[in-house]
Amino acid sequence: ELRSALAQSLSNTSGMAWTSAEIVVTHGGSGALAAAIMATINPGDRVLLPEPTYSLYADLVRLVDAEPVYVQQTADFHLDLDAVRAQAASAKLVVLCHPNNPTGVVYRRDELEMLAEIAETHDLLVLADEAYDHIVYPGVEFVSTLSIPGLRSRLLYCQTFAKTYAMTGWRI
Repeated sequence: ELRSALAQSLSNTSGMAWTSAEIVVTHGGSGALAAAIMATINPGDRVLLPEPTYSLYADLVRLVDAEPVYVQQTADFHLDLDAVRAQAASAKLVVLCHPNNPTGVVYRRDELEMLAEIAETHDLLVLADEAYDHIVYPGVEFVSTLSIPGLRSRLLYCQTFAKTYAMTGWRI
């Protein structure tokens, strides 16, 4: 029942149909991030981390004996898509913290669509950690990676109740 309710919520958010079979419930957002990385990344793989970003990502990449590759963002902390493209050919995954922790930047639709094109060209998976999706400043449009059609087949989407409902540390 929970997975079905979550699939309906994702469908409402994205405008695309999601099913309960596409949902995995973990013991928290960090557990989901660890599971996603451990399930998709092998020793020696390269993982792109636009920075600054949440420090756990690099730790999880190192845990599986893969290589975190830091990619600087623009001066206003948006994705430097040229820098991502330059590293994409030798990578397997790019990890987005969206909205970004620690900067709070919300990526625009156009940059997410361009990231999808880069991911398609270079066969990259995209792990999107959208734990802060409900915490954005008024007047800022949040566009979920779920609503970017070009990401659909390569997206690992991570969400948590903790930030939205101010219940960090609680478990379902």
